Amino acid sequence: MTVEGGSAIQLSEFKPSDLPDVCQLQELLWQGGAERNAAYMRWKYAENPYLDHRYVVLARQAGALVGMIGAFGALWEVPGVGDIMLPCLADTVIADSHRGTPLFRHMLQHLVQRLGDDDVPWLLDFGDQPAGPAMLMRGWTSVGPWAIGAFRRDRPGPGSWSCEARGKRSGLQLRCVDSPSPKALAQVIARVTSGGPRARHVRDATYLSWRLKNPLARYYLLTAQGDGLEGYLLGHRTLVDGIEGETPTTIMDCEAASDSVWLDLAEAALTNLPGREIMIWARDMSATRRAVLADLGMMFRAPKGRLTADMNLPNLIMCRTRAQAHDPVIEDLSKPDHWDLGCICGRSWR
Repeated sequence: MTVEGGSAIQLSEFKPSDLPDVCQLQELLWQGGAERNAAYMRWKYAENPYLDHRYVVLARQAGALVGMIGAFGALWEVPGVGDIMLPCLADTVIADSHRGTPLFRHMLQHLVQRLGDDDVPWLLDFGDQPAGPAMLMRGWTSVGPWAIGAFRRDRPGPGSWSCEARGKRSGLQLRCVDSPSPKALAQVIARVTSGGPRARHVRDATYLSWRLKNPLARYYLLTAQGDGLEGYLLGHRTLVDGIEGETPTTIMDCEAASDSVWLDLAEAALTNLPGREIMIWARDMSATRRAVLADLGMMFRAPKGRLTADMNLPNLIMCRTRAQAHDPVIEDLSKPDHWDLGCICGRSWR
């Protein structure tokens, strides 16, 4: 596809031969260097268990790569429908020479058209696109924003990832683990979350095995052990951000057999995770858990209902393609109360 206007821009799908140019342009975003950027591209779009790189859109002008957007595969459990792949928008990068131009809009339109042609009904975006307000004006639907919890401290936390303690509420053994077992984590998820009424991210052993191989991420796993694994907490940082900086450490996921186990894991995380700030989504956090975390020093920031005030809060915006949904439940996914977003998904993938 050719985009006119000045010197023509060619839009195309990613091919393996494009990898060196992609890694160079994505240094603006990924900042992993040529080798790690290449590994991240392969991990996210070639090794992804749900979708390949067919929805990576590249923009070239006079042969030079000047823009890229991607849509990577994510699997969702939708009650009454089953599991459905709905891709997530990611990895938007525009060369300095083309910022402030319509290039992003052209690439996005091309991507949405291709998804519709392939009968994919929705494109999801959990990111913090600067173009988010413009996307909403062009018909995207917002499911958020929603609250976050943030725990700040003056120093960046412990220098090593090691802990062993007894949970004061549950009495279970809490440990920092270096080598997570995706199968064991998936068993906890299946045991404590099965049968919910809202759409949620599929977190089975296949997904966890893939996610934990992210070459630009560092994961921190806390477990609560009794006779078996009773709960876990998964923290995340990018490899390119030092712990002395302002980038928060994210609690991406925490599942437990009871509130007491969940709160023991959360309190241990506030003590042992690195970074000056620890952040967690609070959209679907119970009032009991939120109150205890507040007593521990976590501050909660809720949406104010003003676009400018809520820009930095997490959000899900969705674009309906021209594909037929085939099921009214899929059509209704644009309603906020149809989503369970207790774990971070589609965001902070690095």
